[in-house]
Amino acid sequence: MPTDGGRQFQWVNATRPGRNLDQSVRKIVRTHVMNDHVRQKKHQKLRNQNAAPSRAATPSQDERPGPQFESPAVKNDVVPGALGYPSALTLWSYPIPMTARTHALLNHYVYHVTERLYPLSKQLKFNPFRGEAWFQFAVTDAAMLHALLYSGANYISLLEGKRESEDSVYHLGKTVEIVNRRLQESVTVDDSTIGALTCVALGESMSGHLDLWHVHMRGLKELIKSREDMNPLSHLLRIKLHRTDVAGAMDYAESPYLPFERANIPRVWSVIPAQQQEEIYEHLSSTLYQAGVRSDLVEIMVELAYFSSAVLLSKGDSMIQLNPSSLTEDMYWIQHQLLSFSSAPASLHGIGNIDAACRLGGLLYMKALLEEIPHSYTGPSILLDELRTHLEGIASDDGNSSLLTWLTLLGLQFTKQDLPKQWFAKHLSEIAQFPLGLGSSR
Repeated sequence: MPTDGGRQFQWVNATRPGRNLDQSVRKIVRTHVMNDHVRQKKHQKLRNQNAAPSRAATPSQDERPGPQFESPAVKNDVVPGALGYPSALTLWSYPIPMTARTHALLNHYVYHVTERLYPLSKQLKFNPFRGEAWFQFAVTDAAMLHALLYSGANYISLLEGKRESEDSVYHLGKTVEIVNRRLQESVTVDDSTIGALTCVALGESMSGHLDLWHVHMRGLKELIKSREDMNPLSHLLRIKLHRTDVAGAMDYAESPYLPFERANIPRVWSVIPAQQQEEIYEHLSSTLYQAGVRSDLVEIMVELAYFSSAVLLSKGDSMIQLNPSSLTEDMYWIQHQLLSFSSAPASLHGIGNIDAACRLGGLLYMKALLEEIPHSYTGPSILLDELRTHLEGIASDDGNSSLLTWLTLLGLQFTKQDLPKQWFAKHLSEIAQFPLGLGSSR
């Protein structure tokens, strides 16, 4: 392997040990290697420019345990009450050296990143990613723990308007190093390895690295296939996989990589009275059919309306708390269906502008509903560009004016740049000459 200052550049073998990746994958892997090389050079230059010692030392130096920060090897199966804080240093035996700095990153993951995995947490009965079962799984494996620390560092970088930091680069490198070694040494793939790669893939997606998201998702897809004869994935790990798959596909208007088998559990909108569900269905399906939307897309949009109504109901009534399993199952299912719609068998010859615009509107609406902070580096820009393109190809009339008004308002809400905002405002004024039939449906 080529080296840089003694560092080996390796990447995940998504097939089996001993097999070579195909040419297209090798090309993208080389791209990742070069990107990683540039990152390291950039951070090395910044370190050299700062001659005075500071707390911004390289993560690899800071990770070396010292007597004042080192986690003693105490074996205790009781999950620390101060989860993620330095006060938990003596309460758990971690698989890697832990310092005050790494505990701060773990804290960011536990108390902030988990809200991205389970958005709308105030409306939930509980957050499983803050529970004992997940903690025991996540911090007993070196690759998984480095991946969580990478996620915490990545979260901070995005809040600061950056794609990466020294901490994120370091923990990303350690995660990939461990995973790569495991895949070369064993033909079996454990849950921790898959979990670590979901963190890496999601982080690359959030940071705006589309090519690397593709690399990791192809690898994850192959790893899942290799587990066909093994025990099924846990519910939490399955949710992380779908989150990683859907989030990347959503930001880049791509199709998901992984199949989605919907779990046989109650829908999150079971909290909505049956009569209200009937009213939503009748009004929305009538509006969409009148606009010329295909029946299979209408069914997806109706489920989106049910989901939205359940969320809004729980926000307005503190006594109504949603089941987190039902929430994530329905949330990722709806997003997966919208993302897969353009590549479904019935869409082999492409879909029309009205269907394409409606699908994009559903994806944007879900983004608005979930209120995720921080947004990814790419944000909704690609979805907005595609929405505008399809809206330009639709002639407004009495039948589609309600749908087009909703889609254009979504574009106005998300658009930050002046010229696109002006276009959506002008388009809205052109639609305004037609009567609306929005009614009272949410």
